[in-house]
Amino acid sequence: TPNPFYSILADYGLETKKPREVKADAKAADLLPEGADETEFEKYGFWEYKGIYWSINSRGGKYAVSNFIMEILFHVQTGGEEAYRMIKIKNVHGYSSVINMNTDDFVSLSAFRKLIARRGNYLWKGNDDDLVRLQDKLQRDERATDLIDILGYHPKGNFYAFANGIIDLDSANEHQFNPVDEYGIVKHKDKNYFIPAFAKMYADKDDLYYNYKKFIYIKRDYRLQQWFHLFDKVYHNNGRIGFIYYVASIFSSSIYKLLGRRFPILSLYGQRGSGKGTFAESILALFGETQEQIMLGGNTTQVGFMRTFAQFRDSIVWLDEYKNNLHKKVIEAIKNIYDRIGYKRGKKDHSFEVDYVPVQSACLLSGQEMPTIEPALFTRVIMLTFEETKHNEESRAKFRELMEQQKRGLSHLTVYLLQHGPYITENFKTVWESEVKEMSAQINNAQVEERMINNYACLSAVCKLLLDKESLGFRHHGFRTLLVQNLSTQQAVLVGSDDTTKFWQVVESLFAQNIIKEDIDFMLGDGNLYLRLQNVSGLYEKEMSARNDPNTLSKATLEHYLSIEKAKYKGKVKKQFKNGSYTWCLIFDYRALDINLIKFSDNETQENIAAKYKEMNVDFEAEGQVNDSDQTQSAQEQNNVFAF
Repeated sequence: TPNPFYSILADYGLETKKPREVKADAKAADLLPEGADETEFEKYGFWEYKGIYWSINSRGGKYAVSNFIMEILFHVQTGGEEAYRMIKIKNVHGYSSVINMNTDDFVSLSAFRKLIARRGNYLWKGNDDDLVRLQDKLQRDERATDLIDILGYHPKGNFYAFANGIIDLDSANEHQFNPVDEYGIVKHKDKNYFIPAFAKMYADKDDLYYNYKKFIYIKRDYRLQQWFHLFDKVYHNNGRIGFIYYVASIFSSSIYKLLGRRFPILSLYGQRGSGKGTFAESILALFGETQEQIMLGGNTTQVGFMRTFAQFRDSIVWLDEYKNNLHKKVIEAIKNIYDRIGYKRGKKDHSFEVDYVPVQSACLLSGQEMPTIEPALFTRVIMLTFEETKHNEESRAKFRELMEQQKRGLSHLTVYLLQHGPYITENFKTVWESEVKEMSAQINNAQVEERMINNYACLSAVCKLLLDKESLGFRHHGFRTLLVQNLSTQQAVLVGSDDTTKFWQVVESLFAQNIIKEDIDFMLGDGNLYLRLQNVSGLYEKEMSARNDPNTLSKATLEHYLSIEKAKYKGKVKKQFKNGSYTWCLIFDYRALDINLIKFSDNETQENIAAKYKEMNVDFEAEGQVNDSDQTQSAQEQNNVFAF
């Protein structure tokens, strides 16, 4: 059909229709008033005079086709199939405005008339031929411009884009800031870019480009060392880890590739009022005004918050109100942030093509629950724990000073740190590999997941490289020790939250409630637990459902997971139970399970109790059943202790 056809041709600068030939007897001298441009008439059969456009009819007579004149300021290429022109329009009454006009509206007579009429007293009286003549005239002088719809780092132009301008990362220009003009246009290396957030045409639309308008560059002389000293005093060890994570985030697109296409998530865990939200705001203040967090507990969808991760590159997006009972699709989307897997959506046409929305920023994930619902998620995060503490007047004064500095603006510190990008990215891989080996040796625990060590080694490597260039009042060795301690704590939590550990916790709970029983569902003997999985698996699934835990394992999957834990699993055997059944059992090392499935009757003697523990290879006194200082504790009281 004509309009889409004309639109495509116009995007490539091709003429879509030739103007009618002017009659031989219609000469410029006869038609044009004094002062009109004869060259325009000869070139287009169309001219401008006293603030309106004129054309000629089929009889060679002149007539006004508009009550305005126009100027194409910029032809904006969006990087996709669409394009639009930024057009300044002014009517004969002196009223003017700037219109973003897409190609379809510029080549369709009816659409063109509607669009300009919406913007005020602008009338087009001409026909299709006249509109083509106008296009021909205006498009010859238009300037090609690229739309910047992603703020942050742009590798092709080697610049960092804020909503109010561009930072030139060419070292020869010493990180020069080029601000946008009134139209949102900024020139960089002989090329025009359009950043719409602060364009004059959107000045009265506060809700438009809301997130972008906070991502701004504020020039100050406040030094990095001054700010970090204050930040460190307020947030202590969490502050140091959080700061290095922030430094890694502004080079994350490069580090992500060097890490094998992954980048860790920073998890902030703590009760309400523990300071995790304030901490997140302090980190985000380094990119301008603090961006509002995305509330996971509301109506936000995974598609919605993933779009925000596509709007900024080498920055940080804050996801708040994390809970382990979030919808499984939301949990999966958070996991994908680590691998930077965005989402795909089909195009609204008849093709089979899809649009891809990428993940391009780092992530702060905060909440009152640790993200332990899935080990696959928990091993993707670096965990910071926040506890409510009492503050003295000195610490309150430091906090107030930090808040004041944030209000004044800190994005210049991000620009300052960008100078270290080439050094950090060029040396990261070598240093990271060295840190992986060093941290693995310090931890010396084969159970710690390699992914977690890689995550923490990422921060250790960034810290080492940054301290090669900046003096911040602490040493890399101490920072690595802090990371190792944090990693060990996270590993301890993981051990208590993985799928098989949850299973054994459920088994212990079911036993304490007398739902499963010895000699019916399991047997104990010779240091082994003989478990009838076919009896227990259904009860386990029911209990997991009651807990609203979506990670319930099927019987076959559960048996597989249990059997590959070599430190606990011993094999499979047939055993005869007291009810006469002779059936298959899974054999486990009871001591390695670290659960209690031993009960005693009220009249059980201390000697029998001790013998039972000895048979099961469990330290009698370590279990706290009987000790030298309390020989009178009854067997029933002992059972109550274990049940609790």
